[in-house]
Amino acid sequence: MGKDKFWRIYAKHHAIENFQRLSGENAGDDWQINQAGFRMDTQLSLADNLTLQGDFYDGRIHQDLYLYSQASPYMDEFPVKTDVSGGNIIGRWTKILSGSSEMFVQMYYDGMQRSEDILNEDRHNVDVEFQHRFGVGFGNDIIWGLRLRHSHDDYSGSKVAFMDPVSTNDLLYSAFIQDEISLLEDKIKLTFGSKFDHNDYTGLEIQPSTRLLWAPGKHHRLWTAISRATRIPSRVEANAMVYLSGTDIAGNPLYSRFVNNEDQMAETLWAWEAGYRFIPQQNLSIDLALFFNDYENLRIYTPQDSAYFDADSQVLVQDIVLSNMSNARSWGAEIAVDLATGRKVKWTLAYSLAYHDYDNDHNFEIDFGFTKHLVSLKSRFDLTENLTLDAWFRYVGKTNATYAFSETVIYEIDDYATLDLRLGWWIRPDLEFFLTGQNLLQDRHLEFVQEAFSHPVEVPRSAYAGLTYKF
Repeated sequence: MGKDKFWRIYAKHHAIENFQRLSGENAGDDWQINQAGFRMDTQLSLADNLTLQGDFYDGRIHQDLYLYSQASPYMDEFPVKTDVSGGNIIGRWTKILSGSSEMFVQMYYDGMQRSEDILNEDRHNVDVEFQHRFGVGFGNDIIWGLRLRHSHDDYSGSKVAFMDPVSTNDLLYSAFIQDEISLLEDKIKLTFGSKFDHNDYTGLEIQPSTRLLWAPGKHHRLWTAISRATRIPSRVEANAMVYLSGTDIAGNPLYSRFVNNEDQMAETLWAWEAGYRFIPQQNLSIDLALFFNDYENLRIYTPQDSAYFDADSQVLVQDIVLSNMSNARSWGAEIAVDLATGRKVKWTLAYSLAYHDYDNDHNFEIDFGFTKHLVSLKSRFDLTENLTLDAWFRYVGKTNATYAFSETVIYEIDDYATLDLRLGWWIRPDLEFFLTGQNLLQDRHLEFVQEAFSHPVEVPRSAYAGLTYKF
């Protein structure tokens, strides 16, 4: 497109067939999506660059959901179709002010529509961001920035779920500053700063962080970090009312209903981390990391008093709310080894060990679920100049998931091991044919359980082929 202007465009179609339930039945959860996009990079001058990019999509999602019913046994399965569409566009202007200073201004718009039998959503987001980096003296690099985000939504509900209010305008504005100081000829780097967010749900949130890196020698790196992060309530968590399930009590219905709670606080995390990297030779590196995470004010589902008779609907109702009644801690270690056995073979082995503990203010407890053991082995083989083979083996230890339709509200997920393979053939420098096989060690296995509305679904063995053309 010219000496100083570059374009990229893409288009793709993605379709997934139905998974299977534990019984072997069809889960009715096939989906497909079409997506296209572009990116343009332009050099306006020696000091100015402009980027413009956008994405557009349209898709269909099918689900068989297990929902409350007005007829005995007051729970039934319903096929639900969801139409999704949307797009986004982003523009960024970057200006180099000097050899040690630059800035950028970015504007972003995103619109999406989600239409389904339970809840329809129409959302529009506008985001404006400014960032400036500059050096102060020798070995001192400062970055600061401002951001404003406006989100408008409209919902239309059903007998299963609805929002109150049905439309809102949420405003998020934030600022951050970070200073990186280099000492002893870059052998020590200290990075500290903080982010300041203000939102319409919990007000002001402060998220500081500090990181220290020490390179005592050519082959050794030591680092440590302390940081605080927060999670604010979502629109659904703060303003939705959802009927979760129904139960037959002596021929009469008892409905469990999630009710909104606008008085929620932000969930908080204090994370302590430390690590060591050893690079004995150019083709080998070993990383060890230790972590401790302290979570506070975690939200859990809590029954609100006892069941009562609702005069409007003429049924017995048990209300459930999300409340900040839980705390948790997790700690553990991770180790990773990167090895290149020649120019044509690369290996990456990783293992993580994690423990957790949690406590709640009330007797109602839910195990949030942490996997204790994770093993990952990735490899890449350059079989010929234009033929490559990628392999990924992974093992995931057993864990628990929250499941509303269990008497204990806990669902145990067994451990599993699986393998993915990808064979790529570069027919030409700009054209690749690939063949991929996923989850090859088992016919199917369970990885995840949704909290409510659906039965557990297993991930099957699958294979697909494709062409990638770059121009």
